[in-house]
Amino acid sequence: MAESSGPQDEGTGSRRGRRAIRPDPGAGPVALLAHRLWELKSEAGDPSFADMATRLGAAASKSSLAAAARGSTLPSWETTWEFVRVLAVHRLGRDPEQVRREWRGLWEQAQAGETASATAEARMPDQPEPP
Repeated sequence: MAESSGPQDEGTGSRRGRRAIRPDPGAGPVALLAHRLWELKSEAGDPSFADMATRLGAAASKSSLAAAARGSTLPSWETTWEFVRVLAVHRLGRDPEQVRREWRGLWEQAQAGETASATAEARMPDQPEPP
């Protein structure tokens, strides 16, 4: 019987793929929301985005879920809810309505913060580069 020379993933926690870079919660409202999504993911046992999209039943693709956690752009409410629903409700057994209210509020704060930041940037005159 031949032995395999490569690593095997038999539920030991090893994963293939890129190592995720978690957003800095101080980098703005969208990054803060993404940071909170990472905290929830960790609390739920850190399933892969692929598992969230398939085995756990999220109605969002693994790439959409990963993008939501990246924190560079605000995900849609629907993607955010799918991320949260499969982890907080199905994996951790929390009350769906309470979870929905809490996370909708967090998402709306991120949306308002992103809008305010974009408006402020649009109003700022161009600053010359420092020497």
